[in-house]
Amino acid sequence: MAISRGRRFFWIGVGLVLVASFTAAVLGGLAYFVQQQGLGSSANKSDSNAHVLSLSLDGAFDENPAPTFRSAFSGSTTPSFPAIIRAIDRAANEPNLKTVFVRIGATDLGWARAREVRDALLRVRSKGKKVIAFLEDSGNMEYYIASCADEVVALPEAILQIHGLSAEVMFLKGAFDKFGVEAQFVAMGKYKNAPNQYTERKFTAAHREQMESLVGGLYEEYITAVAKSRKKTDGEIEAMISAGPYDGASALDAGLVDKLEYPEEALEAAGETHRHLGDFRDKGGAFDTRPKVALIFVDGEIMPGESQEGGLGSSAVAGSDTVAEALRNAAADESIKAVVLRVNSPGGSGSASDVIAREVENTVAEKPVIVSMGDYAASGGYYVSAPASAIVADPTTITGSIGVFFGKFVLKGMFDKLGITNDYVDFGKGGSFASASRRWTLEDQAKVEGLASRFYDRFLSLVAENRHMDVEAVHEIAQGRVWMGAEAKKVGLVDEIGGFDKALAVAKDKAKIAASQDVAVVIFPAPKSAFDRFFEETSGWDDMTVRANMSPEALALSFRERVVKQSMTVWARLPYGLDIR
Repeated sequence: MAISRGRRFFWIGVGLVLVASFTAAVLGGLAYFVQQQGLGSSANKSDSNAHVLSLSLDGAFDENPAPTFRSAFSGSTTPSFPAIIRAIDRAANEPNLKTVFVRIGATDLGWARAREVRDALLRVRSKGKKVIAFLEDSGNMEYYIASCADEVVALPEAILQIHGLSAEVMFLKGAFDKFGVEAQFVAMGKYKNAPNQYTERKFTAAHREQMESLVGGLYEEYITAVAKSRKKTDGEIEAMISAGPYDGASALDAGLVDKLEYPEEALEAAGETHRHLGDFRDKGGAFDTRPKVALIFVDGEIMPGESQEGGLGSSAVAGSDTVAEALRNAAADESIKAVVLRVNSPGGSGSASDVIAREVENTVAEKPVIVSMGDYAASGGYYVSAPASAIVADPTTITGSIGVFFGKFVLKGMFDKLGITNDYVDFGKGGSFASASRRWTLEDQAKVEGLASRFYDRFLSLVAENRHMDVEAVHEIAQGRVWMGAEAKKVGLVDEIGGFDKALAVAKDKAKIAASQDVAVVIFPAPKSAFDRFFEETSGWDDMTVRANMSPEALALSFRERVVKQSMTVWARLPYGLDIR
């Protein structure tokens, strides 16, 4: 009898849990439905007031941000960058929306993605809506975006670091010499300057030529775009920019801004009924009948294995296993009519890039694959793009860099200074090839050059075959040279100029979907749930705790392993630390 009663209580408990779970699921689904339909918006869609979209551009803009555990309970998620662009375009077509108020702070956008935002705001203006840009403490890129507005407003005490552009590269050879570290690298192509910061003390002639071309092209775009929007000559804008930086009052006197106000005053003056970007997000659901286009991200450094989101000072990683599987699944899914491969990557591992490129080729055999390039899609980023049905780049996208390098760091000098000694037991010739304490022999050096040369030849052949060019013609524009998107189109590396909106239009055309037909953009792989992310983040913290408690000997061994791994792959990557502000 006691056992029977215990069982009864057990099943009552199970039933209560199931009822509670079902109730939570129903309530959660209802809340999601309300949110999806925009019923939680502060604006009544049927009212006749002039609506104002309040938009904030500040901080990090990840290509495909991961959900957090907190977002599972708040009901809010951070949209992907392409989703932001699509939402702005939807807002442009909203009849009641009359004004877009954009508050612009310091962002991590590069010049290409900044232009995507700028172009989206210009499309809003082309629909007869007013755009107001509000600046606080901002720099060149933020002003570049703001200048497209009908009215530029600044905080009275704002500091606007508007001045000429600069790209600064830090060279480490002097420090390496002091510490006894030697960088042994082989690069294919005179412009393949990624290892230069380890092997040189300043720009080589080719490195300087490349940087001057790149920064000069961005500066020209900056001047020309601002001059057109502000209805000034190029000379007038160049003189204004050269006279910077500014505070609010001096920027107003110079004609760079139109008004000085505090944010709440400027927003209140823009209109009464405020809307938010979430009101214009894609509201597709389970019964969505629109044609589907897959969106796959190659975001961050291309490496073998699984993709990883950036965080805690680390950069995002585009894992070849993750991207390749996403391409295979999109190719096999009959409901997917085309694929947009969003590439925002400086490159990385040559072998990982080749894995992704192969799957792009396989997918193209099934359905159109359109590459949409972000701030950069260079070296390995271009390698994975080359086999696509079409390549779309922004005029200021950094692309090309068709070349590779191979190398390692020799730490023997540093070990000697620290009194660290190594002894060896070798079986077989070349056992010390990847050693961090021994230099390559002349024979080793020849082997490294052979490896790098063969991969470079493979790179040239891949581009030549898919871009319908001769190998020699590709070599002429390759050799590690970086191109801006507009130049890349002229030399045949890019098909169309534009942002994600243009790539989506090309995908629809290739898939024979009417230009006026809206499509559902489906991310592959499906984003992980916030709960999955929570447990991943927890395990990540555990791993950090382990590393924080490592002994000095274990830390030294970990560092040495990283140095050895660096010498075990061919790299197809942009120069490190390229930042133009």
